[in-house]
Amino acid sequence: MQFDARVILPLDGKQRTGYFDPWVTPVIPGIPPNEVAKFVCPMHDGMRSTAPGECKICGMPLVPLQLTPPKELHDVKFTMQLQRDGDTLHFLPQLVATGEPVRDLLVVHEHLLHLIVVSDDLSFFDHVHPVRQDDGSFTLDYKFPHDGRFLIFADITPRGERSQVFRLPVSVNENSPAEAQPATLSVSPAPAREVGPYHVEMIRQPRALVAEREAQLAFRLERDGRPVTDLTPYIGAMGHCVVISEDTQTYLHSHPQQFTSALSSEAQGGPEVSFHTVFPAPGRYKVWGQFKRGDELIVVDFVVNVEKTADAALVGEFSPV
Repeated sequence: MQFDARVILPLDGKQRTGYFDPWVTPVIPGIPPNEVAKFVCPMHDGMRSTAPGECKICGMPLVPLQLTPPKELHDVKFTMQLQRDGDTLHFLPQLVATGEPVRDLLVVHEHLLHLIVVSDDLSFFDHVHPVRQDDGSFTLDYKFPHDGRFLIFADITPRGERSQVFRLPVSVNENSPAEAQPATLSVSPAPAREVGPYHVEMIRQPRALVAEREAQLAFRLERDGRPVTDLTPYIGAMGHCVVISEDTQTYLHSHPQQFTSALSSEAQGGPEVSFHTVFPAPGRYKVWGQFKRGDELIVVDFVVNVEKTADAALVGEFSPV
């Protein structure tokens, strides 16, 4: 999910929509009046259509648009098998009905399969990518940081389908069941954190986050009191934002809006990187932001509290145009 600020621009006698973000401000044809977008590019949220087709920026097939977060991480027709062989992990996406491997996957942000690895208390975080094999499976040599329970969120996008996320519990050198226990999170007391030499602030809009409402999470990075303006692309984007609920049942992965199929290695951004999301339910969530500066990977985390929808009248209105 991404954040878009939109305005209608009368150019050449045609209605067009301008999407604005911290790096680029192109003009993209808008959806005609009284028509509703039904399809969206899985990598460029601003590219929407009333009919199936391909993204005019990157050429990826459009997928069905979901206006509200799905209640389930993945559709019932898909499953993901996970096997461990020592330090090697094997993943196999399958169709439930036939057991056939799901081979026709889209490359989204440079990879077919994204893995988010967290400990059950959400203190550990990692973002890695396995390698696809000839039989349609994926393998990854991975050393967990310590014994205990972990969760792997495996994210794929089959052609013509929405993103499918699979929550896979793993127990490392423990005799207890692999199912992770709910984390207990404390809301971040300050809006900023120090990560090595970097000062990172997370700006929330609205300040009181509300379930089922649009929200923007903007990360501002500084070093030595100066804004960081030379962030470089990381996995095809100027940043990645991962959100996991305290009970680890809800998973969200957001990218900042971009308007090219892939950012060049020379592209630069910052000091602010903004992400759009919708928290599906009230509760506490842990938010990780990932950014790259040269050869440095900057990972920062915050814990936020999301209020019930019924309390929305207590906060200011916020919604994209």
